[in-house]
Amino acid sequence: MTAPLRFAYGCNAAIGREKVVRFSIRTLATIAALASASALPTTLAAQPAVMALIPVVMPDVEKARTAVAEHPTLATFEIEDMLRKGVDAATAAFTGPQSGAAVRAALQPLEKDLGPLRTVPYVPLHQLLGAVAGAEGRDADQIYHRAYGVAVLIAIDRSGDGKTLPTAMRVVMVNEQYTWFRAQRDMQPKTRRPLRQDGRSYDVWTVATPAGDREVFFDVTASFASTGRILGARQRGPPPPR
Repeated sequence: MTAPLRFAYGCNAAIGREKVVRFSIRTLATIAALASASALPTTLAAQPAVMALIPVVMPDVEKARTAVAEHPTLATFEIEDMLRKGVDAATAAFTGPQSGAAVRAALQPLEKDLGPLRTVPYVPLHQLLGAVAGAEGRDADQIYHRAYGVAVLIAIDRSGDGKTLPTAMRVVMVNEQYTWFRAQRDMQPKTRRPLRQDGRSYDVWTVATPAGDREVFFDVTASFASTGRILGARQRGPPPPR
């Protein structure tokens, strides 16, 4: 039995507090791109509510991403594999407004292992949960999942500009790189190469842009550290009884 991630950090209690947030032009473009590519609500009426909720859930997103990297029994690649398979199965079960129960049943094993899915920092999961909520007429949940998914992307975006190794964007799961690229309308990923420098691990992408090819840097040290820690602990086995 794996230890649940326990991502819940009292987000609901924070909803309704007045918060002021300033988004950079790049971040606003990221929000717009994710919204247009998402299966979540895209109506103008939903936009103000989503924008207002993003800074509320942002602290929870940051803590949840840290919880993935620091999970005591699962490496980040294992968590990501569980999420990918679970979301794929649940997506296949989502055939319309009457299929919500089937989707939740497909996701139940994930919740058993990872804790409340409401705060798992995996954008495809929130896209699916938001779509289900919308189909069932649960507007508040639909807005929440859209805001949470966008907040994950903003957390990546804010971690660095990705233009150099020192300013590489810091990711926890591989999917975060692909999610970020899907929100960039002026970039087309071409190749990826691993790089190890000064004790840190990176994925270096060559991407096509209207101005020509350029490189985008992601810091993947957290994922490598998680894998080394978890696999090393398994090889050592449990500590001897005292």
